[in-house]
Amino acid sequence: MNSLPLFCHEWPTPLAFPTADPLFVLIHISHTPRSAKGRLKVREVLREVLRSWASGPVLVHETATGPQIAEPIRGEAVFVSISYANDSAWLGISLKRPLGIDAVRIESFPEMEDLARLYLGEEVWQAIVGSQKPTLTFARHWAALEARCKRADIPLSETAKPPTTPLFERVCQDTAVVVAWG
Repeated sequence: MNSLPLFCHEWPTPLAFPTADPLFVLIHISHTPRSAKGRLKVREVLREVLRSWASGPVLVHETATGPQIAEPIRGEAVFVSISYANDSAWLGISLKRPLGIDAVRIESFPEMEDLARLYLGEEVWQAIVGSQKPTLTFARHWAALEARCKRADIPLSETAKPPTTPLFERVCQDTAVVVAWG
């Protein structure tokens, strides 16, 4: 899996409007579990960042797949993706192009082999078991699959074949974070 380094902003950090490729930002919001309260916190951060970029309020629509931005900011379409892992939220905001984010806890679990073989394929499973760090290798591949599915708006399934897109990757303590963008 080819991937590029990923820079992550720790919230709260003022974020400048992106002006060079890649035109996206990744924000780590700690102490934000996957819960109603956590979802509200992420939406507040999203609105605050967009408001600072747009110099005023921005309309955010909630959809079944997450927040969508109704109007361009500074003439650019805006895309959003969110993932939760390990009591943290990861918020991606992209200009011009869709993105998908996934964060996966790096840990072994009983169903790991079955999931890898069903969703990632035998070749990837062999790479995982042949790795010096199999749980990290699994987490990276799983996060890449989910990020690409989110980016392409394809439901995750055993037969999902999302298009190949550039991947940006980061390991933060015990979490693998992957952004599919482009």
